[in-house]
Amino acid sequence: MIEILIIFSISVALTFGYPGFLVDCNEETINDFSCGPAAGGRQEAIASKARIVDCDDVNYSQAFFIYDTLCKSCPPKEAIGSAFATSNQKSCAYFSESVGIAIPCGGQVNNCSTCGNPPTGFSWKVVNTQLCQISSCLAAPFPYSGLTDNFCESCGKAYKYVNIQGSYCLNSSKSCINRDTISDPWTDTDCKACYSFRGNSQKIFASTDGQSCVSSTKSCKNRNTTSDPWSETDCNVCNLGSANSSKMFASTDGFSCSCVSSTKSCKNRNSTSDPWSDSDCNSCNLGGSYSLYIFASSDELSCVSSTKSCKNRNTTSDPWTDNDCNACNSDRAIPTSQFASMNGMSCVRSAKSCKNRNNTSDPWTDDDCRKCNSDGTDSSKIFASVDFKSCVASKATCNRSSN
Repeated sequence: MIEILIIFSISVALTFGYPGFLVDCNEETINDFSCGPAAGGRQEAIASKARIVDCDDVNYSQAFFIYDTLCKSCPPKEAIGSAFATSNQKSCAYFSESVGIAIPCGGQVNNCSTCGNPPTGFSWKVVNTQLCQISSCLAAPFPYSGLTDNFCESCGKAYKYVNIQGSYCLNSSKSCINRDTISDPWTDTDCKACYSFRGNSQKIFASTDGQSCVSSTKSCKNRNTTSDPWSETDCNVCNLGSANSSKMFASTDGFSCSCVSSTKSCKNRNSTSDPWSDSDCNSCNLGGSYSLYIFASSDELSCVSSTKSCKNRNTTSDPWTDNDCNACNSDRAIPTSQFASMNGMSCVRSAKSCKNRNNTSDPWTDDDCRKCNSDGTDSSKIFASVDFKSCVASKATCNRSSN
């Protein structure tokens, strides 16, 4: 009876082989991506760990890209105890051939706790009193979560910083997650490297002040405004919360080197509810292709190319001219006051110019004389002369046929 049991046990062992040791993979999901290829074996999950179901199924002669996980679960029979993948990832070795780079984590002597928790399956070890390293960078397939700058610096080779999501290592000029933006402001290149992955893929440009990465359609700091003129949205995201937070609107032509400090939109303005001011006209247009339009019109519905303010004008030092009167008043539904009065103190609704009049082709009328002279030192000259060539101080019209 005993012999039968022994034979049966041997038969069962030969039939079912033997399971591997439990190992840690880099994720709870057990597959080739988290544990590495099984070289013909089949993996199973037990609690939060994994193992090879039957080590007899593992064929190391066909091994390719294996990791420590396979060596630890089913070490080759000819090399029991060889728990590390070789650097070419085709067999197992007794010592790690892929230790991480030794780095200073800035912590206590002979203590790697300040290096932070490594991804599951990986571990830190003390190299000397001041340095630590990942004991094996082939402990499991390179993880896509839970990464840190320290882990990337030790195992990421040239890619020593982790992206914002902690999902892969990259070659940024400075840290993505531990960055002193005062001494190391963001650049477009670093924003693209740190953020261009999954949910954050839009934040690939540095804000105007370099303090953050933003979802602008084009660069905030290195923008070709000819091919990529500013928009309201880009001005907002590039400057909001920065030292340039007042520059929220694009200039009228979109070509200005930066956004402008206007109180309302330059390009999409409802001038009825948000009338123009001299300040906004100046902010929106100065320096661009509309650089002459820096004053608000008299009715505040547009910006005009007046030489001085239409609304806040010192008529003593800056008397009105026909050109300014025309610019300030010609955009009204019914153009009015398009000519300067004789003394330049106001704009009047004269039929022709008061100051630059060809009295041969444009003879004076009583109406024009009244409008052109009513507010000046010649206010008595409100009637046209008999020959219509001038205005005179008559007590009544000189020509009863005159208007």
